[in-house]
Amino acid sequence: MIPLQRDFVVKTSKTQWHRIHATYSFVLTTLDCPFNANQLDRLFGSANSRGSVFNKHLNQQTRPSFETLMEIDTEVAGTLRYYYSPLWLALFLLEDEEDDWTLLHNKLDLDVASIIFEDKRNDVGSFVLRKVTHSIVTELRLRADAQALACLLTLFKFKLARSGNIVVPINVLQHAIIDHQVNLNATGYFRHSHQKLTLFLVDLLNRCHPFIADDKFKEFIDYCVNLVRYKRQLLGKLFQIGLRETYKGEGLRFLALVDMSNRELLIKEVNLLQQSAKSRDSVILVRAPKSDFPLAANREQGLLWVISKINSTRGKSDKIKRFVKNDELVLILRERAHFDITTWSRLID
Repeated sequence: MIPLQRDFVVKTSKTQWHRIHATYSFVLTTLDCPFNANQLDRLFGSANSRGSVFNKHLNQQTRPSFETLMEIDTEVAGTLRYYYSPLWLALFLLEDEEDDWTLLHNKLDLDVASIIFEDKRNDVGSFVLRKVTHSIVTELRLRADAQALACLLTLFKFKLARSGNIVVPINVLQHAIIDHQVNLNATGYFRHSHQKLTLFLVDLLNRCHPFIADDKFKEFIDYCVNLVRYKRQLLGKLFQIGLRETYKGEGLRFLALVDMSNRELLIKEVNLLQQSAKSRDSVILVRAPKSDFPLAANREQGLLWVISKINSTRGKSDKIKRFVKNDELVLILRERAHFDITTWSRLID
């Protein structure tokens, strides 16, 4: 990733503090090392440096140079992309009450930018905000990454400016942002000081457009922190019954689908299926609906609905297998042995 010529996130801003700590946490967690400046010095410091360069970074006395980050990136791939993520610029623009969202548009990947922006055909090189409906918010949630969160923050700022192009209520955007942040926390995108980052983000949203009473603020933050733990446990249950990731980060999409599902029904079905997941059978078969593990139809947005959404973005060989046998839907959630599909009457793509 090539950064802009100038780093627009101010060195002493709260956003920069979280950016530095999150990036170095990503690096050290990847290397399975404890989080502290001394560890960074031992791994990446120069013998000729005077004092701890990384301690100065963590204390916001200086910012890491592109060259330093590039050197770290050779050891921990993804460091540059993490530090220069558009998310940090989106947070800073909200923190500093800046309105130059052209900067953010230029940092987003093209396929992400095209979700909320479109080219202005009568003015070469410029762009306009699309008409933003619930479907676009859902598309961003299902994209489930840091750039999608940057876009949600952008839409929130445009809504504050009373942009007529955003037809979803502002509280919908606020809750989508918080849910997305919680999911990033739950899947480990933010590791060190993620509770402080949650506090920072919720406080920013609340200052821009109050939605939490002062006497309820701490209670809401505690709720967010507990929700991270709950979603980590839920993700573990989904993995246990066989919904494994086929690519890095797919767990974020799982959690976004959980947010959109009939959660009470989904949890009930997942808990029932854990009985099968704990067995030693080489194959976990889930018959629906005529079995000990009845699953609700897609329209009720339970586990079958989540699985259909997961399958919609997977290649054929990675899809969760769905068969019909004796007019009964059968799922194979986990395979540990060769399974002859010719015994089944019809494979559902």
